[in-house]
Parts: sequence; C-alpha cells; structure tokens
Amino acid sequence: MTYGFSSRDSPIFTFDLVKQNLELNFSDPEVEVIKLPGHTPGHVAYLLGDVLYAGDSFFGQRVIEGFGVPFYTDFWAAMESLNKLRELVGGVEKVVISHGPTYLDSKKAKELIEFNINYCNKLVEKVRELIMGRELTAEEVAYQVSINKDPANIYLNSIPIKSILVQVAGNIRTTEKGVTYSL
Repeated sequence: MTYGFSSRDSPIFTFDLVKQNLELNFSDPEVEVIKLPGHTPGHVAYLLGDVLYAGDSFFGQRVIEGFGVPFYTDFWAAMESLNKLRELVGGVEKVVISHGPTYLDSKKAKELIEFNINYCNKLVEKVRELIMGRELTAEEVAYQVSINKDPANIYLNSIPIKSILVQVAGNIRTTEKGVTYSL
C-alpha cells in the first residue's frame, strides 16, 4: 500500500508492498481464520463455533451514513469480501462487528451486509456521475460524497475514493490540480 490505498487490478499500480499471502502464526483448532481483505489488505474474520467475529469487514448503517464513505483501503477487495460474507453469515447464529451493532443474529447481519453492498454500489455510481465529462481530484470527489466536510474526514474518505477512481475513471492524468480522474 505504497500509495495509502490499493486496487489490485489497476493498470497504474504494478506492485503493492503489502503481500496478500501473509502467513498467520495463529493456530487454534477451534478457531477458523477467514481472509476478508478490503478494510486492510490482511483483514481477517474469526469463526468460533457459531459466532463470526467479522471485525471491520462491514459497518453499521449509522456509521456508513455518518461518514458517507465506508473506509476500505481496497474498495474492490472489500466488495468481494462483502459477497463472501453474505454467504458466510447464513451458516452462523451470531455475528460480531467492530463499528455498528456489536452483536447481531445472522438474519440482521445479512440485512446489514446487503445494506453495505447496496450503499457501496450507489457510491460507485455517484463517483461515476461526478467525474462524467469533468476532471476532479480524489479529494474533490471525497468532498462531494462526504457528510462531514472537515479536512481529516476528507483525507480519510479520499483513500477508498482513490481505490474506486482508479478502476472506474476512463482518463487519469496529472494536472496543476494534482492527479485528476474523468470519464
């Protein structure tokens, strides 16, 4: 993550200093480790019995709506993880997440995962609309989609926005404004 964000399939980035195949030095036969990259490259969940500890792989509705942009260093890997989670939660009774309602039954967790997926899909469409026919920087896009407009939030939200932009923008170039994206 040399650039503060990642996008595995980007034509701009040909390497990433963070290795996806990090080896875990964790072994407990009662705990299954499940790779769910996106929030961070090495993000994992833990399955213990019928409880899934999902960490930051998805967020509560108020958390997402409060920030405007879910924090994923690799937005596209997070989308894959959300789809994987959709299947995983069907086989557990409870789900624990870090940001949102902490302890959910699997039905409520699945509904919240669906909310996350739908919100992210709408965010991608909003980003596409914003760069259609005009050049914007990631920070300008982040400003437009962020609820909280303070500098720290714009810096934070520009990370997942960059991950989105490098995949959806048809034109990426350097200008006096910085790196701009357009369609």
